[in-house]
Amino acid sequence: MRREPRPSFEEALREAVSSGRPLVLDGALGTELDNRGADTSAPIWSGRAPLEHPALLDAIHQEYARAGAGILTTCTFRTTRRAFTSAGSPDGLWRDAAEAAVAIAKRSAEPNGAFVVGSVAPLEDCFRPELAPDPATAEREHAQLVEELARCGVDAIVLETFPSAGEALAAARAAARSAIPFGVSFVTRADGALLSGESLGDAAAAIADLGASFVGVNCVPPGHVDAALGLLLSRGRLPIAVYANLGRAQAGQDWSGSAYLEPESYAALALRWIDRGVSIIGSCCGSTPLHTAAIARALGRDSRVDG
Repeated sequence: MRREPRPSFEEALREAVSSGRPLVLDGALGTELDNRGADTSAPIWSGRAPLEHPALLDAIHQEYARAGAGILTTCTFRTTRRAFTSAGSPDGLWRDAAEAAVAIAKRSAEPNGAFVVGSVAPLEDCFRPELAPDPATAEREHAQLVEELARCGVDAIVLETFPSAGEALAAARAAARSAIPFGVSFVTRADGALLSGESLGDAAAAIADLGASFVGVNCVPPGHVDAALGLLLSRGRLPIAVYANLGRAQAGQDWSGSAYLEPESYAALALRWIDRGVSIIGSCCGSTPLHTAAIARALGRDSRVDG
């Protein structure tokens, strides 16, 4: 039987918005690699896995695809020249790692009809906005990874876990020059403001002006989502993504709303956020393919992972 051509990422996102049936994003890569024995130490974190643990990374991607994820994220969260240079790696190794990361994700995505989004993170620290480089430096360095991910054939870019507007906007300007869709996801406080204290609503509006396809929050405790979601909904210009942290905190983050949630409990919260208008739903640090499977089942989707 001839397979119908897959819609583009933007077409699928528009359908998710109009139908109220969200795209399901995968869950944590870094903490899953760590749980399974891979070296995820700073400053590269999970960025070495595509070269040092390709089979393990491939297995994790496949588990998320079987669980029902319609979007797989590349293992490029800290795959930058800056990070690899800090670790003493040979010049250019970060490009090899990025290329391998995209290829591994695509192998798992294609048989399942899933999209592959390229992960781009803050250059220094997701929870310390004061460490961000100046905007010109940030834009130049983020452009390096964005261009490599685009060259390798990702369906979209996700600029994720940004704690301040300045670096997020610099990364967004770099992404806007690529020929593929991009979105930006922020880290927020319990009151919904960015960790920098800046307005999430203002940052979301600025991201929209740059041509982003979606905006969201990630790596925040589940208890922080409602405040941030209210602020994003009040601006109403872009589809919204949510993927909360499930208890793997770092120093400096406000985790007053944090608690580990079992897969079914997290899925119940996810349904609440979807009812409010979320169009991309997933989970972040501390989650597993079981959380993705629980979300898929709650949405009436197929999942080949038992809960």
